[in-house]
Amino acid sequence: MSRPTRQIRATLVATFTDGTVLTDHCGRLPARVITGAPVLAAARLARGLHRESDGPVPALAAIDRTADGLNMLVHLGPLPATPSVPAGHRRAPYGAFLEQLGPAPAAAVRTAVRTALLGRPVADLTDGHPPGHAPTRTERTSATYTWHPAARPVPAAPVAQVWGWLLDRRGRALLILDSRGVASLPGGRPDPGEDDRTTLAREAAEEASATIGPPRLLGDQALHRPGHPLVLQRRMTAHLLSLGPSRPDPDTGETYTRLLVPASWAQLLLGWGPEGDEQATALAVGDHQGGIEEVPTQGLAQLTR
Repeated sequence: MSRPTRQIRATLVATFTDGTVLTDHCGRLPARVITGAPVLAAARLARGLHRESDGPVPALAAIDRTADGLNMLVHLGPLPATPSVPAGHRRAPYGAFLEQLGPAPAAAVRTAVRTALLGRPVADLTDGHPPGHAPTRTERTSATYTWHPAARPVPAAPVAQVWGWLLDRRGRALLILDSRGVASLPGGRPDPGEDDRTTLAREAAEEASATIGPPRLLGDQALHRPGHPLVLQRRMTAHLLSLGPSRPDPDTGETYTRLLVPASWAQLLLGWGPEGDEQATALAVGDHQGGIEEVPTQGLAQLTR
């Protein structure tokens, strides 16, 4: 009896500037078995999605080797968040979409989107991960997260981390990238005796050489890990006042890449679950124009509102 032929697929990951992703009515990414170039196959899938002749062209972002075959993930976007989508399709919040995938497919989609948005070479993956992959501190784990906006009561639990949505005058959020290209907000663990505002100001300075205005509470993220007590990850927001020269983080020794990203689609780089969707929505800001700006190593001085 002959073995079944392993499939080669083109999967279209079309993202939008409001932090959503295109899915079919069953919540799946558009995909088809291919015999030719994956970009051309994805372009056919994208027909009717973006009709302008000078619009974006689908770009191969990742090649994922799975037990079922080879999956070519092709990215299109971020596209303007217009009401029009192809018949039988819808825009789904990115984090909610990722949560309903298995760990390996979700990892592959995250990598494909980050690779495309950051203009990096095509990612070579096996079951969603690059060779020699080891999880970093900001990657998803088996933990679950529940978002509690500032106005909603929060469970009684210690605050383990304070991270900040730090916004420039255009409503762009400051993200940092580690050496693996995984995005995060600036922040970290409180030192003994610190209040939340002091922790955020210190971590922003240490990780991103950022000075900030007075922070305000955005909400708390409850972190549930099997076999561990409940802890809170506090999320605050503040105005960015300046970004100084890059320097190593004293905790890790790593010098992070700093990005200014429209807050409405920062979640596309963060790749968090529904709690990430809720946080971006809670900011109620976001300049959809332009794109990602990498902060130069010498920093930026003109960030006041």
